[in-house]
Amino acid sequence: MVSQTRRPPTPRNDHEPRNRVAVLSAVIVGFLVVIVAIAAIFYGEIREFGGGLVEDDQNVAEQTDVEESGTPVVEEPLDLTYVEATVGFPQTLNPLLAESSSERSVAAMLYRSLMQADERGDPMPDLASEWTVSTDGQTHTIELDPEARWHDGEPITATDVLFTVSLVQDPEFPGDRNLSLFWKPITLTQIDDHTIEFQLMEPYVGFAHYLKLPILPRHQFGSYLAGDLADIELDTSLIGSGAFSIQEIDYSAAEIHFEQVQPAKNALNPVVFRYYDSRPEAVTAFLDGDVDGISFIPIEEIHANDDIDDAGEIIDPELSGYTALFFNVRHPHFREVNTRMAIEHGIDRDAILESVLDGGADRGSSPIPVMSSAHQPGDHAEFDPERAEELLEQEGWELQDGDEIRQRDGEYFLVPLIVNSDDSQRIAVANMIQEQLREIGISVDVQVMSNDDLQQALQNRQFTAAMYGWRTSTGSLDGFQMWHSSRGEDGSNFTGFADTLADEYLVAARQSSTIEEQNEHYEGFQQVFAEQVPAVVLFYPRYHYAVSDRIEVGEPMPLVDPGDRVRQISEWRIGGS
Repeated sequence: MVSQTRRPPTPRNDHEPRNRVAVLSAVIVGFLVVIVAIAAIFYGEIREFGGGLVEDDQNVAEQTDVEESGTPVVEEPLDLTYVEATVGFPQTLNPLLAESSSERSVAAMLYRSLMQADERGDPMPDLASEWTVSTDGQTHTIELDPEARWHDGEPITATDVLFTVSLVQDPEFPGDRNLSLFWKPITLTQIDDHTIEFQLMEPYVGFAHYLKLPILPRHQFGSYLAGDLADIELDTSLIGSGAFSIQEIDYSAAEIHFEQVQPAKNALNPVVFRYYDSRPEAVTAFLDGDVDGISFIPIEEIHANDDIDDAGEIIDPELSGYTALFFNVRHPHFREVNTRMAIEHGIDRDAILESVLDGGADRGSSPIPVMSSAHQPGDHAEFDPERAEELLEQEGWELQDGDEIRQRDGEYFLVPLIVNSDDSQRIAVANMIQEQLREIGISVDVQVMSNDDLQQALQNRQFTAAMYGWRTSTGSLDGFQMWHSSRGEDGSNFTGFADTLADEYLVAARQSSTIEEQNEHYEGFQQVFAEQVPAVVLFYPRYHYAVSDRIEVGEPMPLVDPGDRVRQISEWRIGGS
């Protein structure tokens, strides 16, 4: 074997190239220092002589301002906090039990539903991605958005929907009894994780409006029975699905703090609801600048206080519903159509809008809200005092020599008109109607009573004429309960109105397969209503709230329910941002 001598490896001489790099780097750095120094001197001379460097707009906008002394001015970040004054701390945070305006507003902040209402009051998908109806109108199928999530990241599934509806259907459900009765006969079937089938006992196109029911997370509430819902203490651990989640509940300050789940740039965040004991306290807080907005201001208060308009912007979206003068058609005075139509001719709606409501409402005509796609007022009677007197005389109501009030068969035309005491606007309208009808020989006695007493009088059919309002919290236009003859004895048809053709239109409308078909039947009903005049629709209300000038709210949508207003807060911005 030949032995080989192993030589140690020749060491790499890394020092020499590294030294060259170090020297080269030092030269470059020194050169840059000189350049920067020259630029600084040159820039200072330009500033000294009042000059300026011209750059593109985007770069200028991104630079930090510099004072004359050369000290940078750090721009303060936008204050995105929005504080809103409202009245009455919510007694529950459970959306299924929400009754007051403050409770409904919290529910709208935190929770979503299968459907919501669009700007015309028609149903549109929310948690649903698709909604189909069978040809017989009895089966509604909802497909959930597969991307929908609870605030804790869990997916929203058909199980949550079935669980929520089962709570409402339960006999021990502590919420709205009418809501429970509506859902009780409806059968739900889970097709898969994201598909639910609703089986109705009969066709009802208005069913989609009831899908505004807030959906609860089964993984948070699943261990509770329906009868326990009112006793559950809810706090910041509440898991919702809406644009906001609860950040803090400050009972000492009477505040609830919300934060946006996915805030856009310069969106309001956090949002704070601050609760006051009374409306005057809330208004004062807004006028003093303690809050950025106020959730509701009665129109009469806006008229009485010019400072409200000066403090910010008043927002007045349309509100689904109407206020009307309802006749008890069983009463001898109002059995004849001519007499009812004479009163409609004798009421000057435009004068009422101008002198009493002044921007607080829109002119009434039909029992279908003006915001609805089904609204068709028909040929209703316009203000015409001469025609009113002719119709009254045709029915035997005449003025005797020297009398100002008409009489028939020795009986004067006297009308007790009941109105609720907690609505000063309606009382003012009733007083103006009193003046207007006196001009055609009818004496109206305005009787102000509590809302409970008024409801009792209506339920017992113990009234001659009444002024009250109708509003839907779901967006459903279903006039069956209010106007169908079958509801005249013990239902909500307090007037006792009975007309065969009107009945047919109402039944056909609720059994329609599509909204377009429903609207055709409602057009026919509205024409019958205009001809028969069971009530005089006076005005369609508007909802009034206000925000400070620093808030940009955009174009407000008409409201089905006042609580829906807060769904738009996620789109509000700080002015100029």
